[in-house]
Amino acid sequence: MFNKIKELDKKYALSIFFGILFGGVSTYGVFFIDTKPDLKFELLSANKVFDVYTDIGKLDILYDNESLKETNKNLQIMLVKLVNAGGGEISENNYVSKYPLGLIIKNGQIIEKPEITDYSSDYYKLELNSFVISNDTLFFPKLLFNGSDYFTLKLLVLHDKEEEISFTSTGRISQIDSIDIVDISTPEKRKSTFEIIYDTLEKYLKYFVIALFIAGFVAIIIAVIFSRYRRSKRSKLIKNIKIQTEQITELDEKIFDLYIKYDLDKLESILVLLSDLTNNKPELNILFLSQKINKNFFSLINHVDIADSLKPKIHLFYKYEELINYGFLNINEEKLEVVNSMKQALESILARLKSIV
Repeated sequence: MFNKIKELDKKYALSIFFGILFGGVSTYGVFFIDTKPDLKFELLSANKVFDVYTDIGKLDILYDNESLKETNKNLQIMLVKLVNAGGGEISENNYVSKYPLGLIIKNGQIIEKPEITDYSSDYYKLELNSFVISNDTLFFPKLLFNGSDYFTLKLLVLHDKEEEISFTSTGRISQIDSIDIVDISTPEKRKSTFEIIYDTLEKYLKYFVIALFIAGFVAIIIAVIFSRYRRSKRSKLIKNIKIQTEQITELDEKIFDLYIKYDLDKLESILVLLSDLTNNKPELNILFLSQKINKNFFSLINHVDIADSLKPKIHLFYKYEELINYGFLNINEEKLEVVNSMKQALESILARLKSIV
């Protein structure tokens, strides 16, 4: 019988373990494995083609027979990287045809065909052999991106000297909320190693806390389901016993109720406690305890003289007030007494349950 109880306890603990494991794996899949695409533009560098610090009268720079000095313009070579920083894929079906992907250049004009300088796959070199430039926008075809795929373009931009070039994105792609522009063209605009480490730790710490919460929640749900399942089995067993028994006394009903509510192991703990109280006849001053402690939160086992060897066998789950309410104990002249009829009924039912379980 004890082996069967231990087996149930193992199954119960195992269910919690698998609940935590399942919750952890599920959370890892949801939060730690990046399954969404994250397309963004990164401005890697922005360098002037010519950098003349002082006005030299006879020195002029011409582009397409136009004087940059007279028009107060300048040329910049800019490296722009388009990268899928997420783990999800982008296919042609993700693009919304009415809103094509594009890069808008403010306060500047692309005056030469963009040149692809770096790429994660030859696919981009083949696909990007022609570009559509309309007004201030560079449009891209419906390109395919796997996780971490990228390509880098070199842009020659003509702009007014007094104005700063800036970029915005356009286009709609399913699963992507926004297409960000990240400027890392100067050391000041790049995150330090410490900032990167801090952001990463903060991100995964948050995910770890969420993972623990979900895993714990799943474990609790599984434990509750398993507990109700065990209680249902005990209830069915008692129903069968009642059908086979001619006469059920009020004492029997109380003990059956305890068995359904808890389990066989708890009933045996009560019997151990009652036997020890009977043999050792400890005294308990109820009036004193009611004045000194909140008896609703203390177990009888903490306040009676029971041998240390017996204490590990007795579950502290039972409050003495509950044992009194169920009729196992009486208060006689502010002392506890074991009700022998309840103790005998408990012994009889336990013997019967042991033969069945």
